Amino acid sequence: NTMLGDNPLEHNDHRKSREGKKGSEMHENAGMIPRLAKEIFELMGKASPTIEFTVRVSFIEIYLEQIRDLLNPSKRFLKIDDGEEKSDYERRKGPKLEGLSEVCCLEWTEIVSLLFRGNSFRVVSEQRKQTDLNQSHSIFTIKIEQRNLVTERTITSKMYLVDLAGSEIERQVQKTTSPKGQTKSQVQERERN
Repeated sequence: NTMLGDNPLEHNDHRKSREGKKGSEMHENAGMIPRLAKEIFELMGKASPTIEFTVRVSFIEIYLEQIRDLLNPSKRFLKIDDGEEKSDYERRKGPKLEGLSEVCCLEWTEIVSLLFRGNSFRVVSEQRKQTDLNQSHSIFTIKIEQRNLVTERTITSKMYLVDLAGSEIERQVQKTTSPKGQTKSQVQERERN
């Protein structure tokens, strides 16, 4: 999976025990999110000391039109709060998920741990086992609040990293060698026949 890759924390276990600390090396099979998490914390480390950062993550799965909190899977399905009864300012922020867990992270390795832990709670249907097709979408959100301690100004950014159902099909098609000039849909049609 391009989003996850191999867990870079597992590959650093030997370094932890030898050096007595967490390894911070990124290996070549690390996915996009672990690489992004490490880069975010490296950039924050280079910022002015008058800037304070808070990093929070959330992770949801949408499966059969139900939304689950993958960081707290014991919760029931989440409901969308469309903000109808809120102020104009709150409504402009868009809909929110009632009861969604947001976890504060102090190191990039915490983001990676939450990502892999949450991913282990995703639905694996019989269809996926048989055809390697996943019918669930997931959204991993990284929220960064940047606060200037001098001016008291706060800026909030969110990154939504989305894994759509059916993205495995694209990878299967790309692995298939196709005669020159055929489109992906033609290759898919040939695969079905």
